[in-house]
Amino acid sequence: MSDLRKAAEMALEALETLNSGDTYKTHNAATALRQALSNEFNPDWNQVEALQESLREHMAEIQRLRQALAQPEQEPLVWMNKYGHVASFQNEEYKDPLYTAPPKREWEELDVNDVMGLIAEHITDPSPELMDELYGLIAGADMLLQEKNSASSD
Repeated sequence: MSDLRKAAEMALEALETLNSGDTYKTHNAATALRQALSNEFNPDWNQVEALQESLREHMAEIQRLRQALAQPEQEPLVWMNKYGHVASFQNEEYKDPLYTAPPKREWEELDVNDVMGLIAEHITDPSPELMDELYGLIAGADMLLQEKNSASSD
């Protein structure tokens, strides 16, 4: 119990037992204290839940940005002048950096949880037969994309 609450409870007790001539003022003070003590902590739980969700989203974005910042910055391969000539150094004439292509990422397949998450996100209460068909469709699309991406990187 906080010191403020203890003091308020003691003041309320004193007001309730006070035998003075001004009962109206005593009663109003006691009522105000009683009400303040009963409303000490009453949060809006919907707002608390919304704030928690917002915090989760912000933390995920912060994590994504930290990962992006952890990647090494790419260095220019050569420097170009206004005539299109290149040099391996930078100076007042050669000031436009030229970079190599960004590294290619490895293909990452969808797993069962990814596919089931997609289905659950877009279809409410699917039958087992529909689940099988949708799973096959999504898995087939994943394989087709993988084939196209590996063919274009060769």
